[in-house]
Parts: sequence; C-alpha cells; structure tokens
Amino acid sequence: MTWWRALVLLAALALPTVLATGVMAQDDPNGQYLTIVTDEATSQPREIDLPLEVGILRMQFILTHSGEARMTILNSVGRPLDLTEPNVAVTDTPGKRSILLWDPRPGLWRVRIEGSGSYTFAAVAQGELYVCCAQIFTRNGISTLERMRLAVGVAQPVQIFASGYSIDTLNIEMIDERGRPIGPVKFRQTDGSNLSAYMLLLEPPPQPFRLMVSGRDLNGRDYRRILYYLIQTYSPNQPVDSDPQTARNLQQVEDLERTATTGEKRILRARVVRWVDEPWLSEKGNPVGIRLRYTINFPTTSSYTPMPQIYPDRVGYGYTGATGMRVHHATVSPQPAGINPALSWSYGSRATFTAGVDYEFVVEMLPNYVIFNESTKSFCLQSRPYTQTGLKERFEREVESLQRIRFRFSVSGTDLEGRSTGVTEKSYVLRDLHQGYLREGAIECR
Repeated sequence: MTWWRALVLLAALALPTVLATGVMAQDDPNGQYLTIVTDEATSQPREIDLPLEVGILRMQFILTHSGEARMTILNSVGRPLDLTEPNVAVTDTPGKRSILLWDPRPGLWRVRIEGSGSYTFAAVAQGELYVCCAQIFTRNGISTLERMRLAVGVAQPVQIFASGYSIDTLNIEMIDERGRPIGPVKFRQTDGSNLSAYMLLLEPPPQPFRLMVSGRDLNGRDYRRILYYLIQTYSPNQPVDSDPQTARNLQQVEDLERTATTGEKRILRARVVRWVDEPWLSEKGNPVGIRLRYTINFPTTSSYTPMPQIYPDRVGYGYTGATGMRVHHATVSPQPAGINPALSWSYGSRATFTAGVDYEFVVEMLPNYVIFNESTKSFCLQSRPYTQTGLKERFEREVESLQRIRFRFSVSGTDLEGRSTGVTEKSYVLRDLHQGYLREGAIECR
C-alpha cells in the first residue's frame, strides 16, 4: 500500500464530527457517505437502500429533523436493528438521533423514515473503500467543488479519487437533494497505471446536485458513495469564456468529449502473466540487489507506467524502510511506443503499450540505503539518515540480519497492486547484500 493510500485509509477510520445539519465540510475523506437525503416525512414510510460492502468497520446513521420524523434501521436479513446490542450506541438530542454501529454485516440494509416535518438523513461509513476529493479544472488552475458555482449545461472537467485497489466496477451519476437520480455522468480512468483517479465531463443540470459513485467491490458486493457537497448551479448570462465561474480548461473538455462515456465500467488492470526473481550480481560477482523479471499483458492500448515496488515480507517492529528496494535499471521487450530505444526504461517512464501483447520487463533493484554513481560506476552507502538515536540500532540490525526473507512486490496499474501483491520465489539474506557492497569498496555517500 502506497503512503498516500495509507494516509487516506487512516483518515477514513477516524469518526467524523457531524454538524447540526448532518453534513460535514466538503471533501473530508473521513466522511464516506452512503447516502444523504433531505425530504419531508409523512405517515407513508420511505425506505432508503444502503448497500454495505465488505470491509466497513463502523456505520453512523444520523437523522436531523424539525418535526416528528423517526427512523428504523433494517439489517441485511430485513430485521430491525437491535439497539441494545453491545456494538450499537445511540445518542439522542433535540431534533437529532445518531446511531453508531460497529462491524456491520455486509449486504443490502434499509432505513425506513416516517412521521412528520422536514428531515435530513445521512449514513456514513468508515472502512477501506473510499471516494473523495473532487477537483475541478479551470484555465486558472484547480479548485475544489465547494468553491465553485457551475453554469448550467456548460461542460466542466472534474477529477475524483477512489480506492481502485478494492473496487471492481464503478458508475457515476448526478442525484438531487432528495436522493433522486438526475442523470449519468461521462467519465474515464485517467490512465491504465492509475487505479484510483478518474476524469469526469460534468454537465451541470438546472438544480443543485450531488455526485454518486456506485458499483461492485472486489468481493462482488455492491457499494455506494456520495460526494456530500451540494453543488450549486446558475444560468450564465454572459459568454462562457469571459465568466470567471466557467473559465474552463477547453483542451481537457475536448479530450473528455472524445474519450469519456457513461455507464458502469470495470477498472482497467493490466495482468502480470508470470514473474521470476534472482540475485543481481555485480561485475565482481558480489550480490548487490534483486533482479525481477515479469511479463505484463495490457487490457487496452493506452499509456502506462508499470514499475514495481518491493519491500521485505513480514517486516518487524521499528522497520526503517532502508532495505526496501527501488528501481536502478530496467528494460522492456518489445520496445513500446514513446520510449527512446537508446535509453533505459526507468522509474516513472511512461509509454504506450499495445493491448494483447506480452511485454517482458527486466528490472534491477537496489536497497534504499544504497546509491550508484553513474560517472564512477561505484556504489556508496547512504546511512547518515539512519544515525539518529534509536534509529541507528534498528538500521544496523536490518542490514546485518542473517534471517532469510522473501520480498513482496506490486506493479502499478496491474492485478498485483494494493491488496493482491506478489512474493519473490527465492529468499534473500540482507547481510549478504550489505557485505557485498563493502567488498565492492562502497563508502559513505558524500
């Protein structure tokens, strides 16, 4: 899991602070809303579907009202939730009821609301799956949606982020304040190497609206997320190009008009067909890293950056990260479009790969504490960052470890990213690598 995913996941596990209206500040990833509905309660109950996917740790059901509205929560087998259970906490204040539920069972839940008076109902999940952080692209830069009023019918490029490593399919729609559908949204994945970023071509309707993302997770369960900010719209009374509220990035609009479509889509994932690993030896025969060979078949002709991340399996307490691996040198065959054949395929390189072709990658990787000097063709040890009190001992214990370990690895934009990582076939002794650098004559980096 990359650092920014871990950060978002940690944030998503925090219990949100809900305002009196039941709605939080825009684009706070703590609040993963399954629904937000503002309506009038009647004696005829309204039932709201709530699909709960695998991996939800806590649910919060919030009803704020001005009259006598009541809610009943029906679990995945259709029975009313027992509010006396130990994993349930109920808080009642004037005009508001909040119900916390830990470890809910996956499946289709429902909330029944009846009574009288106006109300706002929100269901908030804390777990692994997230959709968040909508950004709108204009000629003047990037802004979050709560800072913009959108002109009715004027297409705008918008980007959202989702936990692509836990999602199989997704669909994006607009809904109104009462939770009713308005219309579909055209969208596409940003590129094949990014499972988490999606570009939308948003054409605002006459009324205020929210964005709803739904689909199936990797366990085959339905999910739903609402971007909770109620987007305001207006009718432009001046030319779009001179209106600061609609100063669009026209190049992106034109690109999305060609490439974005509506409807449920499966996330593009390249397939790692096979892989092998071996010790990478220097010209003097010393072990200095790991050579990873893998074959990728791409689902569609597109731009990709299929580079690996490798780190020790089962790291212990106080792991410094020094013995994780980074790309030193890489090649790919056949040569993809957009890469100069005279140059090495390096970390961060992008190229256009053709669908259905098996591409063979050979990647040589160095530990993070080692630097290779291209001009002198020599190694040096970057141990100074690990010399602080307490860190030095852990660093030395790692690099001099005699334990045989395997390495886990993931490849961006493939089925070996996120939760489904690969594991090296061979095991390695970290001390062998460290001693190999010393035999190479490696000294402290200057």
